[in-house]
Amino acid sequence: MTTSGGELFSFYADEENPRDLATDSTFLWLITSEGRLKKFTMEGEAVDSIIGFFSSGWGLTWENNHLWVSDPVSDSIYQVKIPQYQKIIPDSVKSWIDRGDSLVILDVRELYEFESYGRIPHAVNMPWNSGVLDTAYIRLSWDDTIIVVCRSGSRSALASDFLDEKGFEHVYNMLGGMNDWHYPVEVGGHVSVNATWEIDKSPFVACAEVIVESGKSLTLQPGTSVEFEGFFSLEVYGTLLAQATVDSNIHFTSHGSLRAGWEGIRIYEGEGSSFDYCRIDSSGKGVLCLNSSPTITNSWISGSETCVHLSGPDANPSIEDCELDGSDDCDVLILCDSSSAPSVTNCFIVGGIKGVVAKNGASPQLNYNNIFNNGDYGVLNEDSTHILDAQYNWWGDESGPFDPVDNPEGLGDRVSQWVDYTPWLNSPMPYICGDTNGDEIIDLGDVLHLVSYLYKGGPDPDPKAAGDANGDGMLDLGDVLFLVSYLYKGGLSPDC
Repeated sequence: MTTSGGELFSFYADEENPRDLATDSTFLWLITSEGRLKKFTMEGEAVDSIIGFFSSGWGLTWENNHLWVSDPVSDSIYQVKIPQYQKIIPDSVKSWIDRGDSLVILDVRELYEFESYGRIPHAVNMPWNSGVLDTAYIRLSWDDTIIVVCRSGSRSALASDFLDEKGFEHVYNMLGGMNDWHYPVEVGGHVSVNATWEIDKSPFVACAEVIVESGKSLTLQPGTSVEFEGFFSLEVYGTLLAQATVDSNIHFTSHGSLRAGWEGIRIYEGEGSSFDYCRIDSSGKGVLCLNSSPTITNSWISGSETCVHLSGPDANPSIEDCELDGSDDCDVLILCDSSSAPSVTNCFIVGGIKGVVAKNGASPQLNYNNIFNNGDYGVLNEDSTHILDAQYNWWGDESGPFDPVDNPEGLGDRVSQWVDYTPWLNSPMPYICGDTNGDEIIDLGDVLHLVSYLYKGGPDPDPKAAGDANGDGMLDLGDVLFLVSYLYKGGLSPDC
């Protein structure tokens, strides 16, 4: 399109070839060859694309301060409703929230989307497609600044137009919807579709119970964090896939300064769930498997009551290369109940009041683990009907576990009756005490690694027990000073 004074601007794409156009002296309006109504500045900058479809032959004109279209089929003329609501990008919404502005975040997705994928914190849900907003809008105040949100921005545009027609004067449609929201979200409720929680929306802050429904899966991307801000749990009736990497763990924890303030992860019946390179801490009950057999590998778990609780004849998970940590005064690191039969291999079971407890027909198989620094028992079998297999473990001393009947000279963790612990390992499973960064040498890098972990939120020692340089069962400043003394002052060697 040109003017007698030269080219003003051009439409290069076929879909923007003008079929008809009109001007209000400020903006240019046109119907494209694809039947869309578009708005441009006089300099050719696209301003808006108004929802609607105009078939071939429709005309367009501006008259009496209104835009009009003509329908050649019905020989009718219609006035085009020009939306009065405003548009806003997600970054600006986040800035307003951080600034403390009084906003109503109105999420018009369906409830299953709102709960399954997460939402902007403190959003209210009034779905558009199912007609909830049609009547629920009366709960909104005329003075509210309303940010309307959907998945991609389409439904929120319709809902914004609806609120504009109802007389709300401070309405903003968030462009791009939750697809373009790259900030933390709030979760709570039912995951009722196969959902993925993406790293760009982490942390996912749980303000209520999170329930993965039967037959549905929840997948967490590596690096994702799920933080619980109350005494809530993650309950899995379907499948939980928390598979991360050594450099990008998935973290389940309490929110903010809350400690031991959530109820753990509960997996009900079936197989298929998995944890790999996960950190699960600050919970009351760690991981509870009720007739379920998830795969738990390369993970670090702590809990104030239990780290892992297994119950039922189908609770037979494989637990490998994990660290079960009792530093939160955990009562039992692994509790096996009601005929459960897990396989536990290459794990650190350290620092609990009791390491492993088996009862009511449970028969865990414990081989090639480090079981030490547990207060009352390393392994306690309360069921006299069978012998528990606990061969080839390190008990904290080369003399083996303390058994007042059969190994009273043992200086390692205590074992109860009905535990077969012979033969045992004469040294711990491979790791170098004090080698906190895992590079197989003890040097200044290990000191800095431990300082970073303790005071700057850095990565864990790998394994965590390697950081307990002074062997007191805790990771603290004492271990840093112990390593410094060993490296630079001729002090004692690390003794995890």
